[in-house]
Amino acid sequence: MNSIKSRQSGFTLVEIAIVLVIIGVLLAGVLKGQALINNSRIKGLVNNMNAVSSAYNGYIDRYAAVPGTEALPTLAARGWTTNTVGGVAPLNLANLPHATTFATAGDQTAFWQSLGAAGFFATTPNTITNPTSANGGIIGVTFTPFGAAAGISGVSVCLSTVTGQQAEGVDVIIDGPLPVSNIGANVGSLQGVVNAAAPFNPAGANSAVAYNENSANFWTVCRSL
Repeated sequence: MNSIKSRQSGFTLVEIAIVLVIIGVLLAGVLKGQALINNSRIKGLVNNMNAVSSAYNGYIDRYAAVPGTEALPTLAARGWTTNTVGGVAPLNLANLPHATTFATAGDQTAFWQSLGAAGFFATTPNTITNPTSANGGIIGVTFTPFGAAAGISGVSVCLSTVTGQQAEGVDVIIDGPLPVSNIGANVGSLQGVVNAAAPFNPAGANSAVAYNENSANFWTVCRSL
């Protein structure tokens, strides 16, 4: 009787092995799911940039004007009652220093309100804040954000609060494979600057820094429209 009880107590090696296999499968599934979510966010960030570019150029084609440069009476005459401000040509987008958020300086508010009213981009009516990106950061527009040597000219769309892994993924999609150094934010169509603050405005020199996927620092990345 005692021998029977001893055999019934505890787990056998086979049972423990089965449990470990199940745990391994679940862990692999969780890691795979996290990778899929992050890849989806990277593609979403690229789509954010493409959507702003399409909206910007579509607006110019339709109205023969740059969004954010038309006077408020012109916008009101179209029936755009949600617009609260107008702009004056040429487009005025200030390059601001690093701060806690993308400020709505110059014609930034008029820019987003015009795109939203025209149906080119989803924005909140009467808002004075910038749209939100696929990873919860801020979408902003500016002029040549990282200096004359940055390789970006004209109006640029920028994304804040981008992780190193996300910045790397966006760069690869837009500009192709990175060099061995894993540095790509200072060359090509996509430019970026890294800083510990999040979010922060595009200002200063573009970063000749490798995309460190384990770093806690965030990037702001930009590309021309």
